Amino acid sequence: MKKNNLYIILNNPLYISIFLFVVLCYIALWPYMGYDEGLWTYIGRVWNRNGIRPYIGVVENKTPGVLFLYALSDYLFKGSILFIRIIGVLSVVISSNILFLIVKKLHTQQAGVFSMYIYGFTMSWIMMDGFAFAQTETFMVLFSIISFYFIILGRDTKNINLWLFLSGISMGFAIAFKQIALTTFIALTISFLVLIAKNSSKKHKLFGIFLMGSGVIASTLFTYFILFINGVPFNDYIEGAWLILLNSGSRTQGLKDHFNNFITIFLSSRITCFYPFVVLFFLQRKRKYLKSEYFWILIIWLCFDFIGVNASGYYYGHQIKQLIPVLAIITSIVLVDIINEESYKDVIKKYSTKFIIAIIILFFPYEQLIRTTNLLLNVSQAPYEEIGNWIKGQTEESDYIYIIGNDSDLIKSLSFSNRISSSKYLNSLFINGEKERSIVYSDLMNKPPKFILKEENDTLSVKRLGKEITKLVNDHYSSFTIKKGAEILKRN
Repeated sequence: MKKNNLYIILNNPLYISIFLFVVLCYIALWPYMGYDEGLWTYIGRVWNRNGIRPYIGVVENKTPGVLFLYALSDYLFKGSILFIRIIGVLSVVISSNILFLIVKKLHTQQAGVFSMYIYGFTMSWIMMDGFAFAQTETFMVLFSIISFYFIILGRDTKNINLWLFLSGISMGFAIAFKQIALTTFIALTISFLVLIAKNSSKKHKLFGIFLMGSGVIASTLFTYFILFINGVPFNDYIEGAWLILLNSGSRTQGLKDHFNNFITIFLSSRITCFYPFVVLFFLQRKRKYLKSEYFWILIIWLCFDFIGVNASGYYYGHQIKQLIPVLAIITSIVLVDIINEESYKDVIKKYSTKFIIAIIILFFPYEQLIRTTNLLLNVSQAPYEEIGNWIKGQTEESDYIYIIGNDSDLIKSLSFSNRISSSKYLNSLFINGEKERSIVYSDLMNKPPKFILKEENDTLSVKRLGKEITKLVNDHYSSFTIKKGAEILKRN
């Protein structure tokens, strides 16, 4: 292949998109469910097949966007995880193209090309739960990126009000996938004031913020309307999607755990490879191709998404994805500034191909690709699959089951069993007070499960449910069998 042909292929967004799509689709073939995938598959199934609506019949601390996807997956493909993962892969590829357009406008086309590689590969790192493209953050980040693109487009047009409203609508959809997008919305609002309205009157600034806020409200009401026509009252939506964030199950408990998780992610993981580029970004503030207001917008974006990533204290890999768009932009800008110090037109072609190869080497998801390959070559029945199949064989469709604790395999077995939980509290994560305990007790009395599942030798989880539930379990259930580390109790 001629050098010029290689340069054209490596710098063409279409070819980059195809390359990313193929790599990410292969990673998405990871043959096992993630914890959240199992939980949301269950929610999608009981909503679609049994009319059990989220926030009423199921407790989960997510806004409804991802629940819509899983209900759709159950309706079309009987709950196929791969279907949603492929939608997630497409979201990553589309996001990388929007980043290309943003960076091309802020800096140079070459930086836009670099950002596509950096973003696409980083989103599939194993430390980011790379296989789990069906996570909320994948879709949240897509709409957040689109929001910033609309703001940047609006700066150079006369009809800025339309772009502000569209930006708000897109941000509302980001929030519909995960509430923490609110931190990105704050960054977006400040960016509007810095980028577009810094020399405008107070009235104009307030009207612009009003338009963006109206867009957020419009898309939020649209997503709630889907719930409304499915019979979910507004109060249940507010309590289930928003007030539940005050529940201790929505965040880590204890400053020590929070700090240890922070250290593990930000000082002991692959994400540290971005740090030199962030430092250089500060040191090279007066760069030729980046206006000062754009510099500060990227810093604001970085700071508020960093706050968002730190909010829960859990630092699960997929939660870190909120940071990746702005890190990809910053890194790509720094790389182009390194190679265009003299004459951009002469130097860029000479070094661009080498830099792209270096970017691929540095950011390629090796570990995730190898792990996926090994699992595909040695795939076996997962514990949750075996437990779920056993439950399915031992029960009728009308039978209920219940899980005590928060074990990952047990949650996924609930999804795989095709049975329904006795209580809307599917596990013990959000049972932290007498109100929740009384609801669970009432549910267990009114819809007694044929089987109760818990981790083997786990006595604490039962006791945490309170004296009434502990007595109910001890009086009416006996240990029946052990399956893959799960103790199964059967009703006497």
